[in-house]
Amino acid sequence: MHEQEVQARRTRGRAILARRGVLAGVAAVVAGVLAKAGERVAQAGGAQDSALICGEMNTAISETSLVRSGAGQNANGLYVEHDSTASAGAAVFGNSVQAMGVRGHSGVQDGVHGSTDGSGQGSGTLGLYGSVTRPSGYVAGVLGVAPAGITAVQGVADSPGPVAPQGTAGVGGTSSTGYGVVGSSSSNYGAYGISNNNSGVLGQSNTGVGVQGSANGNVGVLGTSNTSVGVYANSLQQYGLYATSPNNYAAIATSNTGTGVYGTSNGNVGVLGTSNSSIGGFFSSGSSTGLYATGPSSAFAARFDGPVQVNGPFTVLGGPKSAAVPHPDGSHRRLYCVESPESWFEDFGRGQLANGRAQVRLDRDFAALVHGDDYYVFLTPLGNSGGLYVNSKTPAGFEVREQGGGTSDLSFDYRVVARRKDIAGPRLERVELPAAPQRPAAPQPPPTVPMVPPLPDVDAPPHRMPAPAGRER
Repeated sequence: MHEQEVQARRTRGRAILARRGVLAGVAAVVAGVLAKAGERVAQAGGAQDSALICGEMNTAISETSLVRSGAGQNANGLYVEHDSTASAGAAVFGNSVQAMGVRGHSGVQDGVHGSTDGSGQGSGTLGLYGSVTRPSGYVAGVLGVAPAGITAVQGVADSPGPVAPQGTAGVGGTSSTGYGVVGSSSSNYGAYGISNNNSGVLGQSNTGVGVQGSANGNVGVLGTSNTSVGVYANSLQQYGLYATSPNNYAAIATSNTGTGVYGTSNGNVGVLGTSNSSIGGFFSSGSSTGLYATGPSSAFAARFDGPVQVNGPFTVLGGPKSAAVPHPDGSHRRLYCVESPESWFEDFGRGQLANGRAQVRLDRDFAALVHGDDYYVFLTPLGNSGGLYVNSKTPAGFEVREQGGGTSDLSFDYRVVARRKDIAGPRLERVELPAAPQRPAAPQPPPTVPMVPPLPDVDAPPHRMPAPAGRER
């Protein structure tokens, strides 16, 4: 009942009493005293259908009902006001040993409706408060049950404030050792939070987990958004998001048209992947580049510390293939690769003439990798000679003779060049350069993090409505 309506009722009562006159008022008081005395006698005899006596203990052995007929926006069936300024006591208190303390039912409106204007004394005021002192089995301080599509328990707070119990909240739950708030559902959301301008659900903890979600057969925590970030994680001193799984993926990110995973950092690594026994980072694509890396001209686009394996063609654009070789002076010197218009393999060796002739056998492992039907041999005599030439070649080797029928016994060096056998290696093959992949656009700035209310004092006792004197069991 709003304060204005309460004041209006008091004003109308005083006006009516003034019009009756002093004599009528005295008669009414006398009649009330006589009626009260008669009701006490009826109560003492245990009679039923007796009137309720204010300020006294009323007992009954069957249900006591109050039925109000008529309509009206503020037509209450029962209105009780507690004018005491003391913090103890309650306007309505329900207590039961085995059954429900207070139960409310309505066909179209709230079964039980509690509200507070927050003007009371103490650490906090609650619109509706329920407690369990000696639980046995599954019991609840406040239990709401509703059919499909109806809210079982709803809490509304008109003004913002710190988290309960120090301030205002739609639903506030506190517990010393158990759960503060528990929501469960057989086929729908166990708990649903919504806000027009702030966080739908806020979880905080001084030393524990702020929000924890778990599921046996589905998603533990699910966040979605139509126009903003589905899940936003932030930390001032630790990991913004930490995901782990003992037997499966710790984190999966997918996107139909955007970037699956985007990592950025102002002063450290944008994306870091490590593994104790497997691949630190794995990249693949069904129709485009598996891994694309770029860097400024003064730095590297990629760096590999350790052996590198490339399965497939290796093409270098706009730069040489070279090796940085340590020099005795402490520097590193660049040595370039020898390029060729075809795919050639080379082998080198040394032979010995005997009476102007020599048989040279190709290395078996080298011969197995090249075309042995057509290869080149270059000879260099290591002494005074009339000249050397290749007399014959086979896939297994070649014969060297001294020109002019010479009979020298000198040594010679040779160089064998043969085409690679396992690939075609066309001569001066045209290379179609694919277009560079488009750099993904940077994501939108992170959403504005809502102001987080201060954490409650864990040492402060929760605010509880004490039971009226003489009603505790």
